[in-house]
Amino acid sequence: YISKQINNQFWLGLGVSAPFGLSNEYDDGWFGRYDSTETSLTTIDFSPSAAFKVNNWLSVGGSVIIQYADAELKNNIFTTSEGTQTLDGDDISVGWKAGILAEPLQGTRVGLDYRSRVNHELEGRLVIEGAPGANTNIAGQAGLHLPDIATLSLAILSSCATVKGYQKMYLNDADMACEAKKLDFFETNFQTYREGASGANGGKVGGGCGCN
Repeated sequence: YISKQINNQFWLGLGVSAPFGLSNEYDDGWFGRYDSTETSLTTIDFSPSAAFKVNNWLSVGGSVIIQYADAELKNNIFTTSEGTQTLDGDDISVGWKAGILAEPLQGTRVGLDYRSRVNHELEGRLVIEGAPGANTNIAGQAGLHLPDIATLSLAILSSCATVKGYQKMYLNDADMACEAKKLDFFETNFQTYREGASGANGGKVGGGCGCN
């Protein structure tokens, strides 16, 4: 993930991620072999994004999802003997994401993130082997529908203090040493589902792409 602050209120970013994926392989002879014997799915998202700091307590962001999907589906078929059927295909489709981050009260942050559904029509080759009279190698296709996701998050921060400029010179004094004192750590870079808008947070961009 990379981001670039354009000015005090606007950020641009780019995220590359793999949001969905799986790999299954079943033993030979299992009872569901006519439905599936092996499945693999790989998805890669390229998400250019933008985030805008509306004011000191509200930020919004959004991104376009350009998603590549590749899948291989295998199962057994039976004619006069048992053979295998393989569909290997890929596709590029588009979705979107949006996020909002609000701090209605000091130390209380609420984030909402939404990721749209992405529909693919995988196109590739359908190959049938080992089945006399049915062996073939033709163009094939299959539908792939990846779900939409909505996430609502709440963070309550406490024991925070604002250090004035002239006070920073004292931060390295012996009295400020942590030593064996008990420390409480608080999340200061609030994110919603990794991809929420966080443009108002220390100059970091979220914009729905995870660029934070």
